[in-house]
Amino acid sequence: MLLLPGWDDVDAVGITGTVILAVFGAGALYAFAERFSAAAIHGVMASGTLLIAACQVFAGGGSPTAMYAMLYVWVILHSAMFFPRAVGVAHLALTAVAHAGALFWLGDIGSIAPQLALTLVTQLAAGLIVGSLATQQRQLADTDSLTGLGNRREVDRALESAIARSRRSGTPICVAVLDLDGFKDFNDERGHAAGDRVLVEAAARWQDLVRGIDTLCRTGGDEFLVVLTGCDLDEAQRIVRRMVAGTPEGVSCSAGLARWDGHEPPGMLIERADEALYTAKVGGDVAVAPAPPHASEARLA
Repeated sequence: MLLLPGWDDVDAVGITGTVILAVFGAGALYAFAERFSAAAIHGVMASGTLLIAACQVFAGGGSPTAMYAMLYVWVILHSAMFFPRAVGVAHLALTAVAHAGALFWLGDIGSIAPQLALTLVTQLAAGLIVGSLATQQRQLADTDSLTGLGNRREVDRALESAIARSRRSGTPICVAVLDLDGFKDFNDERGHAAGDRVLVEAAARWQDLVRGIDTLCRTGGDEFLVVLTGCDLDEAQRIVRRMVAGTPEGVSCSAGLARWDGHEPPGMLIERADEALYTAKVGGDVAVAPAPPHASEARLA
């Protein structure tokens, strides 16, 4: 923007310094992205908003300052794409304050209302459109198209969230893996359409049998996984028994169950539940993996 003609009142040194700060900030974010918490990301976005306001001040008023105001839309686009609506509203409010503050600093009081209205309307329109599209894409990416349940991405998200809550509150977590027995033979004998109907029916029945705080997902083929939060091993066994008993007629089901030991990563917890499922398949019953990793597995009667 500094290269555009007619910008005689622009503080080129101030804008250049602000741009350098922004470039270094972007480099740090790129280099250390994995170390940034959600709160830190919001801090970075707020800093970006303030840098835009600084450029508005250095632009000296008039058209240059108004042009910089259009950069606020990127803050709202990022918020709408990745964060809840309340967070987007907070960033929108900050951009409004920053924009109005820059104009007030320049003494351009008369243009605060029209410029602010134009900027906010543009931000709101862009944010609503992008936010809606992002929500739809997330739903498509996280949902199994056949059963309407979540997929493996949803499992990972739900399990990470449950573990984070458990670390704070100490509430137990169990994971159950359910698999329809002989489903391949069922498909071969009755056709894939019949197999799909069984999967849909099983998903609907099991969704009614788990608690509202649990997360049931289809992880692939005829395998399902349920994250049981705030649930000890005994209660988890009762829920799994009900689910196995509620399997649609014509097919049977095996299940493996594991309780989080308070330390293991989510992948290891699911792996232990898978191992318990294998034991159930071999024994023809529901298997339970106790909380300690690699401990001996008990079986449900």
